[in-house]
Amino acid sequence: MPDVFISHARDDAEFAARIGEGLSSRGLAVWLDEEDVEPGAQWANAVDKAIGESRNVLFLLSDKTNKSGWLRMEAAIALSQRGKRLIPVYCSKDAEVPFMLRPFKGMDLSEPATVEALKAVWAEHLVLVFPKQDLSEAEQVAFSRNFGELAVHQDKEKISTAVPEILRIANTDEDGNILEVDHELRRYFATLTALWHTDGSYKAVPSLGSILHGREVPPEGGETWFANMFAAYEALPDEVKETIEGRHMVHNHDFNLLICPGLTQTTDQQKRDLRAATHPLVRTHPDGRRSLYVSENVAFYVGGMGLEEGKAYHAKLMKLAIRDEHVYRHIWAKGDVLMWDNRATLHRVTDYDARRHRRVMQRTELLGTEIVR
Repeated sequence: MPDVFISHARDDAEFAARIGEGLSSRGLAVWLDEEDVEPGAQWANAVDKAIGESRNVLFLLSDKTNKSGWLRMEAAIALSQRGKRLIPVYCSKDAEVPFMLRPFKGMDLSEPATVEALKAVWAEHLVLVFPKQDLSEAEQVAFSRNFGELAVHQDKEKISTAVPEILRIANTDEDGNILEVDHELRRYFATLTALWHTDGSYKAVPSLGSILHGREVPPEGGETWFANMFAAYEALPDEVKETIEGRHMVHNHDFNLLICPGLTQTTDQQKRDLRAATHPLVRTHPDGRRSLYVSENVAFYVGGMGLEEGKAYHAKLMKLAIRDEHVYRHIWAKGDVLMWDNRATLHRVTDYDARRHRRVMQRTELLGTEIVR
């Protein structure tokens, strides 16, 4: 008996096949429906077939196939009555940057998740968007743990007092009061998150990914922009690729103090825990793909060059990395959850009026599993 039955509309056949391959590679027996499926009776036939043939049912939906809302009600009822688990996945076709975005609607992330399916999708799309969620801190941590071990941020004043795996990126305190303009946390987030970076690159084994939940969002501004570093590397001129091949950059958490003077100095223990890390400029991934690995807030010069030359070349690389065609700009709505791959993306936050509007985000960070090669 297959573990997962995948049914899809004909327009989603190629995507469904890739999802099937991803699930199969993780040891699941997959039955991919080869019939063309249209809304209406054929969905019912597909459900009947799935009921008899598999333990779990994954439906890939698009705007066309989900208009009636039939699946969300009758299919769910029919399957649950027969002890089957329904996995509805709504796939929007809109993606501003190739391999950057796959929005999912109608998924309750606080429920036991469709984890293996999401892992397969995440392998292809560096940024996933889950609209209209309402996750408590504990629920976000539980969901995040499906994808790896979680980090606890070293700065205790930035984390939730109740759930230490949650990093609060906010212009308010935990009681909801807007922070004063000169408050250190407000200056830290306003200055350093506005620069292009990837989370945890100052660690010897950098972060795998991050999951960010928009609890309160401003009416304008405060967007999160993502840049695809696979695409950035591919687009580099050959002479730039030759220049950076084999070169490294130093990523140091204390470089933040140079960018934002007046922050609390790191303690001796933090310095021992956060020793500077050196990473290649070109990251080679387990599947053989290559991406740029750079940062603006914890790294600022290319190694193997004179300091001024290295700083100038770093600035040149950043300019090439964040070209418009590599960037997805996310305009937040309350409840959005974003999940991204830190190994192959950069991100930054745009300015907003933090004196008048609240922006409260809760982030979990997945610990890295491999050094940068």
